[in-house]
Amino acid sequence: MAVGAEPELNQIDLVGERRRIARRRGIEVRVVDGAANPYLTFAAQLACGLDGIDAGLDPGEPNTENLYEASLPDLAARGIEALPLTLWHACEALVADDVIRAGLGGTRDGDYVDYYADVKRAEFKAVHDEVTPSEIRRYLTLF
Repeated sequence: MAVGAEPELNQIDLVGERRRIARRRGIEVRVVDGAANPYLTFAAQLACGLDGIDAGLDPGEPNTENLYEASLPDLAARGIEALPLTLWHACEALVADDVIRAGLGGTRDGDYVDYYADVKRAEFKAVHDEVTPSEIRRYLTLF
């Protein structure tokens, strides 16, 4: 974690009292990582927001609790799901999301989400196919 950075979030919630900007109403999205492509994240957020408006979805009451202090069963009972744990799992969720698929549109070869997920799966595989010196030190000595 970078100096001054906040812990990464692993749940999605509607923030109320904990928002940083006082006396302003709006949505604060703190789930997106700083390394993400800002154009893609904005387009995906916009598509999802417009879909919610079109569907008349009610976001519910703002969350004022610290979700890090809640147990996993409590979060599940409240309908709060964990975000994908790995890039591979995130790709699986992305290709299954029809709203983002429609929002990001297509390329001459198909939907953009399929292209993007293929690129990111290849990235994940390349990183995880390599045995690092740290893994050698740790795991070769266990057996």
